[in-house]
Amino acid sequence: MQALANASVEQYDIVTACTVSRKNGTLFLDPTAEESSDCEASLTIGMISSVNEATQILSEGRIDQKIFLDMLRISSGACKAIRTVITNCLTNKL
Repeated sequence: MQALANASVEQYDIVTACTVSRKNGTLFLDPTAEESSDCEASLTIGMISSVNEATQILSEGRIDQKIFLDMLRISSGACKAIRTVITNCLTNKL
């Protein structure tokens, strides 16, 4: 992304992605290989956070609706936080 900005390539928005896995009842944000091995469920979301729109959702495993919504809330919050960091980096670099 930084290379595109430096090359003055027009960009309309920033897409970020995060994964939340559930293992032994514990949720892991962007889990390591060890944390995600033998997990009960996993949710990956790609987001355009500026308009609060998901570009991709991948869910694996069996979980109830409440846990799914918790995982969705955690991953979308992390995507928004990452977008803020990226935006600050790009703004400071320009």
